[in-house]
Parts: sequence; structure tokens; C-alpha cells
Amino acid sequence: METLQIIGSKREERSYTPDPVPEEAVETILQAGRIAGSAKNRQTCRFTVVASDSSKRSALADLVTRPDNLTGAALLIVVSAPTDQRWSQFDAGRAVQNMVLAAWDLGVGSCPNMVTDPDRLRSLLDLNQDEDPMLILSLGYPTRRRDPRRYEFEGWIERADRAPLEEISRRV
Repeated sequence: METLQIIGSKREERSYTPDPVPEEAVETILQAGRIAGSAKNRQTCRFTVVASDSSKRSALADLVTRPDNLTGAALLIVVSAPTDQRWSQFDAGRAVQNMVLAAWDLGVGSCPNMVTDPDRLRSLLDLNQDEDPMLILSLGYPTRRRDPRRYEFEGWIERADRAPLEEISRRV
């Protein structure tokens, strides 16, 4: 599939089928996050995969702004990075973007979920004290299927609810 079709057709998914994400797909998604660039190649992002049968899932749902995004997801990945490094959020964003695009290329939808209580999440998952949980990525097969090949990139741009390029960019 064309990269721009994947990018153009990607939307946040909040409703998933009960089908599990195969381990091979999970591995690909994690590798996509791992391969993301990082400041000075420090590779500080960490990924915690929460099993679908984990007793911690309901507690995790209480730690995001929209709990339903997590409860129906087949797969949860907590993305964390050191708290004392100013580039950590940027690096985490790069890793997450790689992961959601790789997932979408496999037909797996996703939605990043902001953490409301990082200290509680850190404790729940036994993360290191210097590890800041940036977000919880919910993933699964969307209940409403979308074919990325249905339109070329320009077609997806036309259908997207986005501000016109002229309003958000300028040249100097």
C-alpha cells in the first residue's frame, strides 16, 4: 500500500471488534516504535504491552479521559520515557506515530489516550520512578472498516475535516 494512502486514511478508532491482534502484528507495531528516530539516538522510549486478559486493564481505563477507548481495545501499549529529558515527549510522539501508521497498514486501528494520573499508572505497572508514562495506545480491529486504497492521498485530504493548508502554513 502507498505510504500517503496510509497517512491520509488514518483516523482515530474508538470502537473495536473483539478479535485479538495476532502476536506477529504486535511485534511489527512494537518494532515500528523501536525504529523511530530519537534525540542523539538515545532510544529512551519504553513500551509496556498490557495483555487482553490482564487484571490491570480496568484500572488503566480509569487513568485516561475516555475509559471506553481502552475497555473495548484488543491491545494496549503504554508508552513511557524518562521524566528528566526535555526531548522525551517529542521522541515518544515519533515512536507513537510510527506505531499507529504501521498498525493501520496491517488493518489495526488505534487511538492515543492521555494519562490523567501518571504517578498511579507508574505504580500500577511498576515503572521506574524516572519513567514518565506519556500515553496509552489502544489498538484493535475497527468495527467500521475503512479501505485505505479507496482513494488516492488527495481524495483522503478532500474528505478530512482539516483546516485549509493556507490557514496553517506560511512561507518566509
